[in-house]
Amino acid sequence: MLKRLVLFLMMPLFPIRLFAQQADCSSIGFDAGTRGGWVFSNGRVLDQNNQTIFMNETAGTLLDGHYITKLSDGNDPVINTAQLPMVAPGSTNSLRIGNRTSGARFDRIRTSLFITPDNAIFQYRFAIVLQDPNHLPFQQPAFRIRVLTDKGSEIGCGYYEVSAARQISGFKEQGSLRYRNWTTGAINLRAFVGQVLTIEVTTNDCTEGGHYGYAYFDAQCIKPEVTVQTKCPGSQDSLVISAPAGFEAYQWSNGAISPSITIFPKEGDQYSVRIRPFSSLNTDCDFSLTYTVPALRKPTVLSASICAGEGFVIGDTTFRTSGTFTRRLKRAGEVCDSVVVTTLTVRPLVQSTQSVTLCAGESLTINKSVYTKAGTYIDTIPRNAPLCDSVVTTILSIRPLVTRAQSVTICAGDSYNIANSLYQQAGIYTDRFARPLPLCDSIVTTTLSVIDPIVTITGGRLYQAGDSLQLQVAIVPPGLYQYQWTPSDQLSCASCPAPWASPSETTVYKLTISTDGQGCQRSGEATVVVEACNLYLPDAFTPDGDGINDVFKPVGGDCVAEVKTMVVYNRWGEKIHLQTNFSIKDPDAGWDGTYLGKPVLSGQYPFRIDYIRRNGRSSSLSGMVTLVR
Repeated sequence: MLKRLVLFLMMPLFPIRLFAQQADCSSIGFDAGTRGGWVFSNGRVLDQNNQTIFMNETAGTLLDGHYITKLSDGNDPVINTAQLPMVAPGSTNSLRIGNRTSGARFDRIRTSLFITPDNAIFQYRFAIVLQDPNHLPFQQPAFRIRVLTDKGSEIGCGYYEVSAARQISGFKEQGSLRYRNWTTGAINLRAFVGQVLTIEVTTNDCTEGGHYGYAYFDAQCIKPEVTVQTKCPGSQDSLVISAPAGFEAYQWSNGAISPSITIFPKEGDQYSVRIRPFSSLNTDCDFSLTYTVPALRKPTVLSASICAGEGFVIGDTTFRTSGTFTRRLKRAGEVCDSVVVTTLTVRPLVQSTQSVTLCAGESLTINKSVYTKAGTYIDTIPRNAPLCDSVVTTILSIRPLVTRAQSVTICAGDSYNIANSLYQQAGIYTDRFARPLPLCDSIVTTTLSVIDPIVTITGGRLYQAGDSLQLQVAIVPPGLYQYQWTPSDQLSCASCPAPWASPSETTVYKLTISTDGQGCQRSGEATVVVEACNLYLPDAFTPDGDGINDVFKPVGGDCVAEVKTMVVYNRWGEKIHLQTNFSIKDPDAGWDGTYLGKPVLSGQYPFRIDYIRRNGRSSSLSGMVTLVR
């Protein structure tokens, strides 16, 4: 990097003051997205007598020579071997001074600043892109910063200048381009407190008009002091102290040469740093800053005791174990933080374990808890300070009750007695039977049904001794009953619900029913009539048409269901009359004494009749009938 004093031959159309306005530190940067307190100008550049000449300076911007950059602009579009952001790191906006258009021009910004003890260091950040046409130094593209007094004279330590060259310290190469990524610089203005100074930043093309130079720029003003991490260091703390950033060299009283150093402070110790700005040609521009360690903060020492499970709060931290703990407590405003050293003792709780057995339905109360289910429970029982609470672990077992279910049926008007309860209404009842300890009570659940049964028995008729029929029984409501028939002889079963009866004579049967084991009884009766079932046939008949005994036919009662066949033979065994499947009450039934439509002779004729009784039995009759004419 070429560092040199340059004679600025200014040939402005207007005095310098025309292009400057006074700014304060709040508007010296570009984060608001505006030019702030800066005035923009431009003009032509040429060389004369081996010097760089700036001439025809005009207020304003030409060919986008002043452009406020923003984060969305990204990186410089020309530099592709590295990322060179168009906005200074940590900022939202910066300013590009100059452009990529060559033409022997310069672009400039200028502002005035009233210097106070709180803003006496002008700190700037810049990134530079210069083409190197390999001209003479005073013809090359360049970047310059200088500070002027209110009389227009340049202050001795208030400038920085770099021009294109083949090799520049701190710069990188990309073809014919020389570029420097974002760098921080600073100018010490403490000697000018109470004065108004003008700060001027310029970029220019080469004087031959064929090569360009531009820079990105941002600035702020800071207080000239050594800063510390905390305003209230403690005796046990290490401390980092820092000189203002942006200067070329640092020399601390302890021999360190970095902008920041780490110390272990003692009250009253002094640390000084000698600072050299960029572009200084002699040590006259160096300046010093001093830091004196203030009174150190003493920690607060505490002792505390808590019970196990409790917490001891120090600031925003809760401690639950024994030990010695150091914590810094933040305090609002300018008040120093507090350091608290606490020795904490944790006292154990009183522990006990018990096993308890309950019967189902019982409960166990411990402190404010009520338990009814088996399990392991832990309860804390408060005790008055300074005693710690006691912790009781209970293993609870539940023994089931003896349970039994039964169904009972009684007749209407009866009652059922169980335990000390008497029930007459149908329902489900639960009764508890006490048993001596350690036995649990028993529980009986009774489903009680109340019935009023009605018994209906269907008897019938028998037409022959020895025949049988089934006695049909209907009980409302249906259910499980015990049966007892009387008389029990000539029955297939005396305790069945529908026995077969085979009486030899007409008999009245009585059925007594009772609910299972409860003695609820109801009865009913049915009669089985036994009557003879005979079929009668005349010994002779006279088919003379007088309407008396003209037809040979069977006669009988209702017990005969049907005559299946009636056959009459002649003396040679030939069938002369056949009739089938007729009722004895059929008026057209019987033999009229004819064969093939002609009367037969008087005489005796054999016959056979097969018939069915209403009980389903079949019978037959045969014999001789006499026909008289």
